[in-house]
Amino acid sequence: MNYLYISFFLPPLGGAEPRHNLSVIRRLYARGYTPLAVTAPLDFDHPRDPALEALLPEGTRLRRVRWGGKKYGGRVREICGVPANPLGFGRWRRLYRAARDEIRTGSPAFIYSVHGIGAAHLAALRLKRDTGLPWVAEFRDPWSQNAIAWRYMRDKSWRWWYRACLARTRSLTARVAKEADLIVVESPMHGDALVADFGAQRNKVVSHGMGFEPDYFTDRAVDVVDLPRRPVIGYLGYVYYGHEQVVGNFVAALRKLEQRGVRFTLLTAGDGSGLFSRCAIEAGLESHVPLARLPLTTALSLMRQLDFGLVCRIPEDRCNINSKLWEYLQAGVSLLALVPPDGAMAALIEEGACGYMLPYDADAMAGAISHALEDFRAGTTQRASPEFVARYSSERIVDALASKIREIVGPR
Repeated sequence: MNYLYISFFLPPLGGAEPRHNLSVIRRLYARGYTPLAVTAPLDFDHPRDPALEALLPEGTRLRRVRWGGKKYGGRVREICGVPANPLGFGRWRRLYRAARDEIRTGSPAFIYSVHGIGAAHLAALRLKRDTGLPWVAEFRDPWSQNAIAWRYMRDKSWRWWYRACLARTRSLTARVAKEADLIVVESPMHGDALVADFGAQRNKVVSHGMGFEPDYFTDRAVDVVDLPRRPVIGYLGYVYYGHEQVVGNFVAALRKLEQRGVRFTLLTAGDGSGLFSRCAIEAGLESHVPLARLPLTTALSLMRQLDFGLVCRIPEDRCNINSKLWEYLQAGVSLLALVPPDGAMAALIEEGACGYMLPYDADAMAGAISHALEDFRAGTTQRASPEFVARYSSERIVDALASKIREIVGPR
């Protein structure tokens, strides 16, 4: 059975969303669903991971859409106080036209769109109205509840522009909530918000965490860096906008422990923002080992050498679940969670006893980290059980998703 898959981020582009999209495509393909994928052009300026491209199923048909754009336009708009909405609604018609052609030639049974940029859902919304095909809309990140995006817009925009963009986003969210036949969200909290705030029908909203893909992990050991002091606390990945105070307080807490003679290593990799390095220099932290961006297989293998994995979100970011959380769990790493205590990540971490919740205040945080390090030295580190982790494998998640798709599409 053919289906139309609209997502801007597919291999060879790298990062969390291409990994997730690849996993969904592979798992659905194994269940008899063949994708007609509409995605980004090969020359799109984005980090790459060519190893992922080799894992695409042989039957995948890729339609790459010309994107273009002015090189300095985004910076000029930011200076003028009218930045583009970071949720990426622009140029949706380009995706729509390419997807419409694929529908004419490939006869897909349903539409599956994924938010990496909002244009994917807007193209699918138009196609749904044109064709009446069943539509699965997957939100990997919230729209109206996206605290990081709206903090950026508030900081960089004129007030009238911020309000106009938020109002349009809320209107578009309501349209997707009404028209989609199945809405996939990362957390139950995000699903509740779509039902309460935008009138989505409860029975068509399903929560499926991104989970982890076992096939991406290997048993190959990596030797990319000396780790001089254990335990090793790791943060592997990019730090998003607005986390300056969160990361600064975390580094300050580690510096307090370092000054007391507590031994550890903070390992960071792939932080293109340079925030950890800047904070470490300002605080005088001596135990920081920074690495550049690593290929996926290397990064996942390195995760297994960590003792603790840091996940962090700004206090307002309650609905989202960090993609690194799933990979840390698969790697058997205990979590240091600097996340909202009433948010979706905290609920999952506490349910699975996955590690240690950290307060946002640097002094209190130092005490909580000290407790975790004492547990490590005593051999009593908190970490999720294998049974709990297994619930979030991509195979189980896509099995549940395929069952829901059959309900709206019918048997193959």
